[in-house]
Amino acid sequence: FVAPRSAGAPVAKVQSANIEVTYIDFTPEAQAAFQAAVDVWSTLLSSPVTIRVQATWSSELGEDVLGSAGANFLWANFTGAPELFVFYTDALADSLAGEDQNPGEFDIEAEFSSEFSSWYFGTDGNTPPGMIDFMTVVLHELCHGLGFSASATVDEEGEGSWGYDTEVGVLPEVFDTFIEDGAGTAVVDESAFPNPSSELADVLQSVDLFWSGPKAVAVAGTRPRMFAPATWQQGSSFSHLDEATYPAGHPDSLMTASISGAEAIHDPGQIALAMLEDTGWTTEASYTYWVAAAANLTGENDSQWRTSLGLYNRTQAPATIELLYRRSGGQTDTRSLSLPAGHQRVIDDVVSFVGASRSGSLEVVSDQPLVVGSRTYNQSESGTFGQYLDGVRAADGVSAGQSVFLTMLEQSPDFRCNIGFTNTGDEEARVSVALLDNEGAEVTTFSVTIDPGVNRQDNQPYLERGGRSDIRGGTAIVTVESGSGVLVYGSVIDELTGDATTIPPKR
Repeated sequence: FVAPRSAGAPVAKVQSANIEVTYIDFTPEAQAAFQAAVDVWSTLLSSPVTIRVQATWSSELGEDVLGSAGANFLWANFTGAPELFVFYTDALADSLAGEDQNPGEFDIEAEFSSEFSSWYFGTDGNTPPGMIDFMTVVLHELCHGLGFSASATVDEEGEGSWGYDTEVGVLPEVFDTFIEDGAGTAVVDESAFPNPSSELADVLQSVDLFWSGPKAVAVAGTRPRMFAPATWQQGSSFSHLDEATYPAGHPDSLMTASISGAEAIHDPGQIALAMLEDTGWTTEASYTYWVAAAANLTGENDSQWRTSLGLYNRTQAPATIELLYRRSGGQTDTRSLSLPAGHQRVIDDVVSFVGASRSGSLEVVSDQPLVVGSRTYNQSESGTFGQYLDGVRAADGVSAGQSVFLTMLEQSPDFRCNIGFTNTGDEEARVSVALLDNEGAEVTTFSVTIDPGVNRQDNQPYLERGGRSDIRGGTAIVTVESGSGVLVYGSVIDELTGDATTIPPKR
């Protein structure tokens, strides 16, 4: 399950694009899931023009077709077009022009199979085995309708081509213009790949195509790989991200060419959004990272816990960043800062930096992708190494029905251990914890409820809940019973030095 970024507790669901859908013959549960996908897109795109979608619940699609969506019209040479002699999808052209190019007409037409019997219409990401997540398929197809689409094809005679005939010649879609081969030659470069030609067919089926747009390259850190199998797959080749590079569960897997049972992807991914930006869209997407725990407080044995935060802006654009510190008691403290392109900043005692104290979770929201890390340590005269917690996405957390393991936990005269949970979702989460001793025997089980956005740390559970202080190498099995995006970690603290070690979760 890849959770939608708008599901994070501190991220307001602010609509920045108005998407109106006309539903034809939809069942109530199918319409509710479709609308949930629409609501995700409406918070991520910015457009001054209403995007109109016609959605049909159809019994007349092909046997193996789950659904489809595409632009109703393509436009070139309009006022506001970034490039002349290039086609833009209807909704994108409207947004760029600031006015409806074809008033009264739908921008996107979509059809989905009413005959398919294995749809899962829930929006919680808990798609059962063998079922196909409807919300995921709608998100994917709407992205094609918005402009994640291309004109290239390979015909039965083995000739590749792209574009559409017009009075001024053959014009490509804007998506076509950003795809290049491994050597960096654009597919639409007719001096290298005549249009049409067998040479063009070879590169379209080369397993060696990449996206060259600067925004997506900056986000990915490299050129995103496109789906370009050695045998042309109409409707899949060229206009999707590569499945092997972005497999199931990867945060950028929505716009790959296939979906499997029990796979739920409710976020377009940073790369797909950046690709849309390259084509001309303005997005309101933020890049959100969670540090599961941060502190400024006095702990056991008069330990003085402090957290330092590291931020690295890995892009070529300045980043505007907001820090949201959610105290375990419920209060939220915020502070904004900027970080120049390619710069790094370490904020010592970040909890004091935002004007707060005690313990809690820390969310970092940026308009540019970042690398985020933290160190929590005991501020003692002799110094301590501290424990490190990375800044991670909500999608990296654990969802209902999933379990993780914390190993090498210790509770003895020399060491104590804690287990922490942070709920990045917008609903209450509940986890169960089974504590095992050195032999693998169960010591005790207990449950913890975590409010949205909150960090809860269960201190010394072997001692306080299980009455054991002889554990050297115990294991905790943490299972999420309800909720999504739960971050889990363990800490082992040396009683002599006050130094802490992070125990990362293992799936």
